[in-house]
Amino acid sequence: MTEVTLSRLNNAPKFGNLYLRGSSCRGFSYVEVLLSTVILSILMVSALRLFGNLGMSRYHTFRQDFAETLALEMIKEIKELPYQDPVNDAEFGHGVDEQGSDRSNYDDIDDYHNWSACPPQERDGTSLDQFANVTRSVAVRYVCADDFTQPAAGDEGFKEITITISQDNRILAQHKYVIAKVPDQL
Repeated sequence: MTEVTLSRLNNAPKFGNLYLRGSSCRGFSYVEVLLSTVILSILMVSALRLFGNLGMSRYHTFRQDFAETLALEMIKEIKELPYQDPVNDAEFGHGVDEQGSDRSNYDDIDDYHNWSACPPQERDGTSLDQFANVTRSVAVRYVCADDFTQPAAGDEGFKEITITISQDNRILAQHKYVIAKVPDQL
């Protein structure tokens, strides 16, 4: 029996002091290693893209959230004011006493017409520097009483306020509100 085994070993390919046996060798060939490396590389690239997309999605969600907050803060400020100027109700837009970026002198809704600031500002004119390249703007117009999407030539008792938050010339948020003229005595 020993001779049979030795004869088989003598005919087997030799690598250094090791005899390689055809079917009894257990290991990976270079092709198998190469294929598994390619598969792992593809999986790693896919995983990295997934995490990159998650990061970008989080960034865009954050921008959208702060834009919505800036718009809501502005409409809250505007809604606190009366529909018409208490001194001159025929006047639309800024009055003589309501000039500049400081909104603390604004005394009615339409004083905000064509107001814009980059970076956005508090009502007293203090800049919100954490939003350095963000623009917050407001437009006010009269709208028709029977169709709020149509502009009106004069005051029919409704004003549309459009608040736009943009960054790098891209609109992040835009809100439209219609405010009605309500008589003092109800």
